[in-house]
Amino acid sequence: IIPELTACTISPLFLMAVMFAFDWRMALFALLPVVVSFVVLGYLMKKGEDATRRYQDNLSEIGAVAQETIAAFPLVKTHGANSIVLDRATAAFKRFRDETADWIRKALVPSVWFQVLTTSAPAIVLPAGVYFYLDQTLSLSTALLFFILSMSIGNVFSALGSLSHRLSNQKDILDRIFAVLNEPSLPVPDTPRSPSGHDVRFEGVSFAYDDALVLETVDLSIAEGECIALVGPSGSGKSTMLRLLSRFWDVTSGSIKIGGVDIRDLSPDALNNLISAVFQDVFLFSQSIADNIRLGRPDAGDAAVIAAAKAAQADDFICALPDGYDTVLAEGGKSLSGGQQQRISIARAILHDAPILLLDEATAYADPQNELKVQKAISELAKSKTVIVIAHRLNTVTDVDRIVVFDQGRIVDQGRHGALLARCALYQKLWTDHVGSSAFRFGTSANDALTAPRLGET
Repeated sequence: IIPELTACTISPLFLMAVMFAFDWRMALFALLPVVVSFVVLGYLMKKGEDATRRYQDNLSEIGAVAQETIAAFPLVKTHGANSIVLDRATAAFKRFRDETADWIRKALVPSVWFQVLTTSAPAIVLPAGVYFYLDQTLSLSTALLFFILSMSIGNVFSALGSLSHRLSNQKDILDRIFAVLNEPSLPVPDTPRSPSGHDVRFEGVSFAYDDALVLETVDLSIAEGECIALVGPSGSGKSTMLRLLSRFWDVTSGSIKIGGVDIRDLSPDALNNLISAVFQDVFLFSQSIADNIRLGRPDAGDAAVIAAAKAAQADDFICALPDGYDTVLAEGGKSLSGGQQQRISIARAILHDAPILLLDEATAYADPQNELKVQKAISELAKSKTVIVIAHRLNTVTDVDRIVVFDQGRIVDQGRHGALLARCALYQKLWTDHVGSSAFRFGTSANDALTAPRLGET
C-alpha cells in the first residue's frame, strides 16, 4: 500500500499547488467539496468501525468452522449427526452473511457520499468562475482552466478515498497481529544461576488462567531419581503442574525450584536441557523421521538417532517404511499410527537425554498392540531420571515411588498405591471407576483388563 499511498498523495498535492499558483480563490472553491467529502467520509467510517471489526471476527470464525466441518465429515457420516454439525455450520455462515451485508452497507454509504461530493466540484467552480470573470478579476483562460481541473479532482481524490477503506481494514488486521506480538515475554535473568542437582520443589505454587484459579498453594517435593505419578479428576491441575515446570507460563505466586534454584533464575536453554517431555498430543513436522527425532538434539549424528529409535521400540517400523529414516511424514505425522507417533516422540526425548522427564498420558492413543512397546520405550527413557507422570489409567502407575492425588487445584493425599487405596476416599473412587471402565470390554474380566504393563516394570 505504501507506493500506492505515495502516488495517491503526490497527485492531489501537485494539483493543489497548480491551482493555488493560478488563483487562490478559485482553488478554495474547487477544493471545498473535497474537504467536505473527507470530513463526511471520516465521520461515517468512524461509525462503521464496529461493523468492520465484527466482519473480521466472523471471517476468522467462518474459516475455523469450515475447517472443523470438513474434518468432521467421517464422524458425521458414522454417527448420522448431519443436523447437529451442519446446523452449526449453517448458523455460522448465516451470521457471516448478515455481518458482511451490514459491513458492505456501512462501507457503501461513505463511498457514495464521497464520490458525489468529490465530483460536485464543477458545479461550484463554474458559477464562481463566471462571477469572477464578469467582475473582471479572473481571465477567461484561467476560468476555463479551473473548470477543466475541477472535472479531474474527483478522480484524483477518489483514489485516496478508496485507499482509506483498505487502510481501515489493514489497521484492524494489524491490531490483531500486534495484540499477539505485544504479549509480554517471560522475563529472562540477567545473571542466570546453575542448579546443584535435579530434585524438584513446588513451594506454595498458585496459578490462574485470567481470573480462574487452577492451582492453589501447592507444596510438593520430588527427590532426584524419584518417580511420582499425578492423578485426579480432569481439570484438577495436573497438566498445569507440568507446564509450569516447563515454564510455559510463570506461577501466579510461590516458586518452582530445580536443584534449589528458582526456574525463573535459569536461562531458557539451561531449563530446556534439564527437562524432556512426552505429551499425549504428539506433533510431528512434515520432515523426515530422522529430522523429527533429531529435534531432541539438533547436532546428533545418524548413529545416535538410530540408537534412540531402537531404545524407543521404533526402529522396526521405521525400517519397514519405503525410505526408512528418510521417510518424509505427512502434515502433523498423520501418515503414522498414534502408537508410532508416540514412539517417535519418545525417541526424541531419549535423544534429548534430560535428567527430568515429564510424561502426560503418553500412552493415551496407543492401540493394545503398540501399548506394550510404548511402555517398554518409556521404561527405557525413565532410567536414572526424576520422573513425573500424569496417568488416568491407574493400573500403569501402581508401582511408582509415590502417587500424588489432586482435586480442584490442591493436593489431597500422597503415598504408595496400597496405602492410598486404604485411606484416601478420592483415590478409592478413581480406582473403582478405573476398574469398572477397564472391565467393560467384550470377553474380558476386570482382572484381565488390569494386566497392562506398569511404569517401571521390566
